[in-house]
Amino acid sequence: MIMPKKFTESLHTHTFRCGHASGTEREYIENAIAAGFDTLGFSDHAPYVFRDGYYSGFRMRPELQEDYVTTLLALREEYKGKIDIKIGYEAEYYPEFFEDFLKLITRYPVDYLIMGQHFIENEMSGKYSGVSSDDEGYLKQYVDQVIEGMKTGVYTYVAHPDLMNYTGSDEIYAKHYSRLIESAKEMNIPLWVRHVVVPGLTDGEENVRKVKELAKQFTALAGFSFLTFNLLCAPCFAAIGAIKREMNSAKWTWTAIGYQCGFAYIVSLCIYNIGSLFAGKVTGIGWLWVIVAIALVAGFIYLLFRPYKESTTLKVDMKNTATAK
Repeated sequence: MIMPKKFTESLHTHTFRCGHASGTEREYIENAIAAGFDTLGFSDHAPYVFRDGYYSGFRMRPELQEDYVTTLLALREEYKGKIDIKIGYEAEYYPEFFEDFLKLITRYPVDYLIMGQHFIENEMSGKYSGVSSDDEGYLKQYVDQVIEGMKTGVYTYVAHPDLMNYTGSDEIYAKHYSRLIESAKEMNIPLWVRHVVVPGLTDGEENVRKVKELAKQFTALAGFSFLTFNLLCAPCFAAIGAIKREMNSAKWTWTAIGYQCGFAYIVSLCIYNIGSLFAGKVTGIGWLWVIVAIALVAGFIYLLFRPYKESTTLKVDMKNTATAK
């Protein structure tokens, strides 16, 4: 079994073929050598065999597999003695398609396989693992599928098992993830957990706990409201520059930016608070914001449907007009 034992080995490297990376394999290899690595494993998102002509949008297509392998075999020979090149894949465990998948990837030399369980069941009919959910059944299904995949004996390690974004109680989370960890220990399969150390955020148990509590507040509704704000708020700096050039006025440029951001905030506020009302999650001072949101929506409706009154008189300051001429 190939197992990374020190920081001079890396087995999780994608290429441009799956759309998750850019540049060439040679560039990665040269940089790995410069950084002191002695082993570099390439593990593109593997091609998978699906039915009815379905093609995945985030993995290498089957017709690119030969180029992937032959390119790495040539580079392995070229850099022999300088760095050890491994050829692998990252793939989910989809029981329904797994046998055909193994036949596909073993047509060419392969050194290892990483499990990255991005979907429960499969990506055609299942659910993305990273979606926020407090459903214990969803959590259990994810853990069961990962354990079943490990039992096949073909995976070298499990990548980012923390992708599962369970927002329920810590006790339920610990209950199911303890099963996953114990199973991995019994089968001697490493778990590669993503953890970025940010001072003040993820550099201690108390800070991590606070971040987890904050993350629980960022629900799907909050995310949708935030996306709406970004859709309607002030545009990029290039567009702002164009507004300044066309208006030829700093005052009106800032007025336009303020109006766009203000309007975006009001719309997202209405979506979040009225959405919370329908979801039955309004408490305390939240009721005040619901009333404000309803009043704002009523104002929007009034502005849209109010009667149009056309002016019957035209007032012109003839004195100033004549002076201007």
